[in-house]
Amino acid sequence: MGRFVRLVSIGFAIFSVLFWLTVQGIIGIQQQITGNVEPSKWGIWLSGSLPAIIYAVICVFVFHWFARKIIKKVGEASND
Repeated sequence: MGRFVRLVSIGFAIFSVLFWLTVQGIIGIQQQITGNVEPSKWGIWLSGSLPAIIYAVICVFVFHWFARKIIKKVGEASND
């Protein structure tokens, strides 16, 4: 089970880095297109809050899946 936990942890860490680098890249492109214009409320929401909400939903699904796998493996280990 230790290997499973390590693999999931490393995989999720890599996913997190790639997700936020992508968000940062999109924000950078948006800033280059708009120039020095102050962003609107929608722009702030789309570049700040929306990625955080999407990330939170992904975290919920990943952690739920991870917890179910751990519980299943612990149950199998206790039956042996």
